[in-house]
Amino acid sequence: MLETLVISSILGREVISHTIGEATKSAYLGIGDLLSNENFHFKELIESLDIKLKIEIINDLVDRNKDIKVSKSIKTCFDNLHSIITKINEEITNVNEEIKIHSTKWFKSFRSSGVLLKINNLKRHSIILDNRLDMLIKLLNINY
Repeated sequence: MLETLVISSILGREVISHTIGEATKSAYLGIGDLLSNENFHFKELIESLDIKLKIEIINDLVDRNKDIKVSKSIKTCFDNLHSIITKINEEITNVNEEIKIHSTKWFKSFRSSGVLLKINNLKRHSIILDNRLDMLIKLLNINY
């Protein structure tokens, strides 16, 4: 019985580590694509959100805590961080797709694209990421 709990706890940490790692890698690459796209006019805004640095910090926290036993509240924080990073990754993918579609339209310089709504969602999700990361750091400080 005890061995089962230990094994499931270890597997749970490995799964969390792997899934957050994959989600952050995708978001990191997507942001790089956005910032290198010459048709994207919100580069300063994306840079001011500082999502790339936050993702690097989250990856480091996950790597440092994957081999130790974490409480249920910390596991919940990691799960919710994964959730919001996935949403951020989806928004970044949607922005990249919208830019590609808009660049193929006739009179594209006279038209507005649907990127602004997606950028606003990205800003909102970035604030949620900040709050969840802050909560995780506080919980890690309490537990250690």
